[in-house]
Amino acid sequence: MCTYAVGAGGNGLTQRLLCASDSYKFDSAAMSSPRRIASGTWSESSRGVSGTLQGRGSSGKFQVVASAAGFNANIS
Repeated sequence: MCTYAVGAGGNGLTQRLLCASDSYKFDSAAMSSPRRIASGTWSESSRGVSGTLQGRGSSGKFQVVASAAGFNANIS
């Protein structure tokens, strides 16, 4: 499941991404506004891991890095 909303006047973007199967559940949420770095959180509940999202959001897209202790992943 992926949901997103564009802010008033086309400024700002909020996105939630949920991917799940029998063996995992990944949930992330991020938001961005003009002249602001995209930020948010992510979690993987079956393994009890969570972290932060940092990057950029523009033109309806996010380019972020998901981070936790000993872990980094690029997401676009």
